[in-house]
Formats: sequence, structure tokens, C-alpha cells
Amino acid sequence: MGEKPLRVLACGDVEGKITALFNRVNTIQKKSGQFDLLLCVGEFFGTSPEAETEWEAYKSGAKKAPIHTYVLGAASQENVKYFSSSDGCELAENIIYLGRRGIFTGASGLQIAYVSGREAQHEPAPAHCFTAKDLIALVTPLVSNSKFKGVDILLTSQWPRGVWQFGNNPEIDTKFCGVSSIANLAEKLKPRYHFAALEGVHYERLPYRNHLVLQENAQHVSRFIALATVNNAAKKKYLYAFNIVPMKNMDAAELVKQPQDVTENPYRKSLKEGKMEKPPPSVLDEEEPASQFFFDLGQKKQQHHRHQHNQGGGRKRHSEDDRSGQPRQHRKPPQPTGPCWFCLASPEVEKHLVISIGTHCYMAMAKGFLTPDHVLLLPIGHYQSVVDMPSDAVDELEKYKSAVRKFHKSRGQRCVLFERNYRSQHLQLQVVPVPMEKCSTEDIKEAFVVQAQEQQMELMEIPEHTDLKQIAPPGTPYFYVELDTGEKLFYRIKKNFPLQFGREVLASEAVMNIPTQSDWRDCKSSKEEEEALAKKVPAIQQRRIVAFLNQFIVHTVRFLNRFSSVCEEKLSTISLRIQQIETTLSILEAKLSSIPGLEDVTVDGVGQRPSTETNGPSVGSSSAAASTLPPSPPEVPTQVQEDPQEQKKEAVADNVMTVAKDPRYARYLKMVQVGVPVMAIKNKMILEGLDPNLLDSPDAPVPDSAKKMTEEKDDDSSGSESSFSD
Repeated sequence: MGEKPLRVLACGDVEGKITALFNRVNTIQKKSGQFDLLLCVGEFFGTSPEAETEWEAYKSGAKKAPIHTYVLGAASQENVKYFSSSDGCELAENIIYLGRRGIFTGASGLQIAYVSGREAQHEPAPAHCFTAKDLIALVTPLVSNSKFKGVDILLTSQWPRGVWQFGNNPEIDTKFCGVSSIANLAEKLKPRYHFAALEGVHYERLPYRNHLVLQENAQHVSRFIALATVNNAAKKKYLYAFNIVPMKNMDAAELVKQPQDVTENPYRKSLKEGKMEKPPPSVLDEEEPASQFFFDLGQKKQQHHRHQHNQGGGRKRHSEDDRSGQPRQHRKPPQPTGPCWFCLASPEVEKHLVISIGTHCYMAMAKGFLTPDHVLLLPIGHYQSVVDMPSDAVDELEKYKSAVRKFHKSRGQRCVLFERNYRSQHLQLQVVPVPMEKCSTEDIKEAFVVQAQEQQMELMEIPEHTDLKQIAPPGTPYFYVELDTGEKLFYRIKKNFPLQFGREVLASEAVMNIPTQSDWRDCKSSKEEEEALAKKVPAIQQRRIVAFLNQFIVHTVRFLNRFSSVCEEKLSTISLRIQQIETTLSILEAKLSSIPGLEDVTVDGVGQRPSTETNGPSVGSSSAAASTLPPSPPEVPTQVQEDPQEQKKEAVADNVMTVAKDPRYARYLKMVQVGVPVMAIKNKMILEGLDPNLLDSPDAPVPDSAKKMTEEKDDDSSGSESSFSD
């Protein structure tokens, strides 16, 4: 969007050194241009006689603040006398007291929440302290709105308790630092910037997210900055400059963009221990809304202020972007109007210079390079500048930049990146390594600034964590430099900008001292030389890939070792259980053998054969016939001569070894009768080499004994026949 960002300064404890503060502000504004407002946290007034005298000069009008200055209330009882009202007032020209607590909304839509003083330790609270009632009255009207996303800036004097969790640690003892009520306030208001003081140190925490990853919709990140005292002896930072576009005027996709160093929310864990209790509704109803001053920061002349209530936070300009909180989907990259030498799919691109290709960006050797390691970072799609690129492509570009920096740092080089969005249709981010022994980062920075001034240009330093899209909306011509320390220089191009400015600075005597190579057309190489150089460039991800492979191998080996150990434990357990079962079966077998008379127990069905049918009339018919016939004379018993073959078959059938008769199987049949589990019995039979299936058919002949028994009987029969014949 084309929304102009606000330029803001934030300051720590002034402690009455007002002139020293404004002198420093004037110096910054002469160098970097006019700022819109100055926010002061902590103690603004001092207790010394010199501080009182200095303040009288501003109060009487003898001196004037060079910028709209907004201050918090007293943080000590000694300074309460400077604040005549708790609702906010104008203390002097351009110096405004915000009030005890409330929401300040500027004409641009910038929303600033503030709480003055320290946390009250008892009731009634002193004039320089706030209570839980104050915080609830501040939070409730905001969070009750379903469209509330957060505030742009939060100003408190005290630190939030536990803000250092999951992030970098401050240079103070955190045992007694901060209060939980401010942490609770920050967790609910979700400020994009949170400033505090009173501890006398500078601490800039890593940005933290306000949502749970993969559980909640993406939200904007928050940054906490604590500032030191003005003109402190340790030279710690007490002024912080940044650019900000009001949240309500930002595109939803840009608002929720996550930087690479973002951390978890530090308050989620600490707030579980103790949360602000909400008083009954009657307490909130009795609370009077805070009033404050409202200034139009878009105009240079001071306007008459007017009081306004803190319900809704002042005037609100409606925007079409407020209709939906969902991030917009990225459009397809625009198509070039003519031939493009840098679109990867274009036939004009010299692919022999390409070194690495990612998903959205690629890296290539620079044609007419300053040094052999001079490369270009370019988008695969047709985008004119960084501010035109979608967020996922920008994220990948940042990864490329980080990898290149690490690579050159490992080789003792400083990595300088610059971009010229002027008279070019495709983004070309130049990456030039400068040997550390040539010059320092300050020398490089000074060379850019001095040469820009010589050509009637003023490079502006971009505050840390400020997005380039907030300074240069799409379509804005600009020149941008990023140094190895993270410092960024920016110039909005107006007209007649030298196209080789970046190369001229780096090739100058102050930096690399190769002035003859300031124009790339004077440094062209043959295609063969370019191909040879491209092949010599080592893979910038080589160390990371090796680290990933090593980590994968270590984790895989650990998993396999653990898996084998678990398997061995389970197999050992199963083997032990089998041994216990075998021991139990052996004991049971011994007990069964010791029971007297158990050998005579028969199994149902064992040894029973179906009755054979005889030829001739049945018994019933014989009786009937006998009743009709006359009694016959007594018969003389006669001996029936049977067939020898039939006799032989019956003898063999009677002497077949069945399962029930085989002593090897008989004991297992007894176990079945007394209720031993069948599966345990069958397992025991398998161990002894017996067929467990025969346990279900006790009348069946034993396979390995039937043939043997038949042969023995045959031998006996033949022997008897031969002896009879003899």
C-alpha cells in the first residue's frame, strides 16, 4: 500500500536532562530528517535543583521542544508535583503529558496504549502508582471488540515480568526485575512495539509471536525495547528510532509477516502462575474514562487540542482492509513487457552464470564482477524490486542472504548488499564481498554517505527491524544498502541517479581501491572464463547439508540401537515366560504321575469301536419266526470253522497301536482330562517331537507304530503257521 510511515523516536528516563535530550534529537533530525513525534518512558523530570531550573525554561516558553513530545506520569512521589492532573495535560509547548492510563490515537490511525508510574503495593494507591483497576479499565474496552488485533505501541515505565523468557537475556539481575501485571497487559494488548525504562539499561528483546503455531491463525509479532537513562555514563542506548505504518492501514499479509529470529511468546508460561482477576461489573461501571490530547501529526503547525474519551481510542478512519482479517493470496508475478535478461524462464538469460536455484529465487555470478565472488540474488519471477515480491519469496531471499553472509564471514570477508530500483525492470540484489583487512564496516558506511553527499544525495539510516516496504511503497524508485552488521542505508531517488553508484563506492580508494572496475562493462569476461568461475564457486549450503546428514545418521543410529534393545528385551521376556511354562508343565506332569490309580482312567470314546453288523435276520425277526414255528429238538453245538484270513485281519485290528494306547500320548490325554490348557499341552508335544494333532483323535492309529505292529503280527502269524505245518 502507499501509506506513508510515521517516523518515531522513543526515549528512556530523561531525569530532568531535557536540553541534552533535545540537542541529541536536533542532531538526529539534521542528519536523518524530521521525525513526527518523540515518546518518553520512565522518569521525565529530575529531583535536582538544576533539573528544576532547566524545566522552568521550557515551562515559561524561553525554550521550546523541537518535536511533539509525549511523556508518561511520575514514577516516584518526588515528581508528582509536576503533574497537575491525572487525565493528561500540556506541560509546556510541544510537551504533553499523556495521563495515568489510556489510549492515544493520532490522526494517522496510530494507536498508543500507555500506563504511567509503578505498580501499587497497597491500597489506597499513591499518585505515582497504578492499580489492577486501572489496567482492567484500559484492557476491557479494547479486547471486548471482536475486531481487535492489538495496539501499535505500548508505553510503560516498568518492565513486564519474564519478558526475557525464550529470548536473549538482559544485562541486569532479573530476579527482581519487572512486574506480572505489565506482562499480563502486554499479553492482552499485543503491541507491535513495547517501550519501558527505569532499569537504567538498554535491552532489545528478539521479536516474539502472538499466536500458537499450527493451532491459531498467524498474528503480528511484538518487540520489547527497554531504554537507558539520557546521557548515562556507560554510553548505553537511550534513543530508539523507527518507522511504523499504523496497524489499521496495513495489508493483513504484511502485518502477520514473521521475521527469521522470532521466538515464542514469553508471557504464556509466566501468566499461568497468576492472572489479573476481573472485578465485578460494578467496579468497571464506576470507572471514569480517561481523557487525553489529540494532535494531527500530519500538519506541521500546532493545532488546538481537544479532550476525547478513551472508549474506542479516539477517531478512527475506516479502511477497506478492515473488512477482512484474512491475508490476501499472492498474485502471479507480472509478465515482462519485453525481453528480460534476468527472468529464469527467459531465453535471454545466460544460464551458465547460474549457481543455485531455489523455489522463488536464484543466485548467479555477476557479469562484469567486482571480485570473483561477486554474485547476484534474483527472483525467479518477474519482480522489479524487493517491495514488489510476495512474502514467501522475500523469506527465501532472506535465507539466501543469511547463507551468503555466513559463507563470506568464514572466509574473512564483509558482505555488502545493495539494490537499485531505478531504470531496471527486474530485481538485482548485488552481493559484493569486501576483505576485512581492506577496511572496516564504518569505513564502508562512511564511504557511501560521503559520496552520496558529494552528489547532493542524503542517505537515511533505516532503524533496526524496520521493513523496507514501510519506507518505500511499490513503484517507488530507491537505492538501498545493507552492511554486514545489519545497518541499512536508504535513499529515495528523485532524478538523475548515477546507475553505477554502488559499484563506484565499493571500487573507490576508501574501500577496495579498484577504481577501474567501477563500470561492469569494463570488466566483461569471455563465456569460457565465466563458466570456469561459476564451477569454482562452492556450494553455500554444503556445511548445512553435511550437518543435516550427520544429524540424520546420528538420529537413525540412535533409533535403530533403541529399537534393537527393545526387541532384545521383549524376546528375553518371552523366552523367560516360555521357560516358566515348561517348568510349570514339568511340575504338573510329575504331580499327575504321583496320583495312584490315574493309569486306569479312560478317555471317553477311547477303545470303543462301532458294533459290526451280521448277515441274516435281525433278533426281532428271529423271535417272531420262533414264535410261529414249532419247537425244534435240541441242537448239538457245532464248531463253526472261520476263514483264516478273516481271523488274521481281526487280530491285526485288535493289536493296532492307537493314540490312547501309546504311552507317549496317553499322559497328554490325561492332562486334557484334568483341565490343563490344550495349547500348552500341544506346545509340550512339539518340543518332544510328537504330532499335536493326534490329541484330537485318540482312536486314530499312531503313524509310526501301526506299520511296525502289523509287521510284528505278520511275523508271529507266519511263524505259527510254519510250525503248525511242520
